[in-house]
Amino acid sequence: MPPPWKTVYNLFDPMQKLEGPTLKFFVARQQDQLERMAIEFQFADAPLHALLVGQRGTGKSSELRYLAQQLQGQFLPVLIDVDELTDLFNVNHVEVLFLLGSAIFAAGRVAGARLPEKLLKDLAQSIQSLVRANTESKDFTVPVASILNAIAVSVGAAAGGLAGAVLVSAATLFKDLKFNSASPSSSFASSK
Repeated sequence: MPPPWKTVYNLFDPMQKLEGPTLKFFVARQQDQLERMAIEFQFADAPLHALLVGQRGTGKSSELRYLAQQLQGQFLPVLIDVDELTDLFNVNHVEVLFLLGSAIFAAGRVAGARLPEKLLKDLAQSIQSLVRANTESKDFTVPVASILNAIAVSVGAAAGGLAGAVLVSAATLFKDLKFNSASPSSSFASSK
C-alpha cells in the first residue's frame, strides 16, 4: 500500500479532474461563493447564467462538478466536457451546439423523461442541412441511430441503479462517439 502522502499528492494533479469518487477531496476556495451561487440557482424565477474563468488546471471543472452535486435534488445537472467529446483543435460552434442539444436530450432520457426521438432527429436534420449547405460534404449525415443507442445503453445502466437521478456526464453517455463534422470521413460522430 502506498504511503498516504503519496496518495494525497497524486490527488492534486492540476491536470486531473476531480470527479466521481475523487470529488470528495474537493475543497472550495471560497465556499460561500459556491453556496451563494447554488442558492441563486434554486430561487431565481428567470434562468441564470454563470461564467467561470481561469487558466487550465485551476479547478473550474471541479467547482462546477461540486456545484452540480449541490443542485442535484432540484435540477438535472448535465456535464458536457467538450475536451473529451470533440477535437478541440478542430471543433466549431455547430458541433458544440449539437453536442449540447444531444447531451441534454440524453440526460432527460436517463432521468426518466419521455422525450420523443423526434426532438433529437429534428436537431440532427437541422445540423445535416447546415453542414451540407455550407461545406463540400453533400452526403454528410449525423448517425442518430448510434447516438440513440448510446442513450439507450445509458438508460439501461440507470435502470440498473448505476446512474439513477445522479449527475449525468455527456462523456459517459457518448464515450464511444466523437463529435467532429470536419473529420476525413465526414461523419459527425464516429468511433474513436
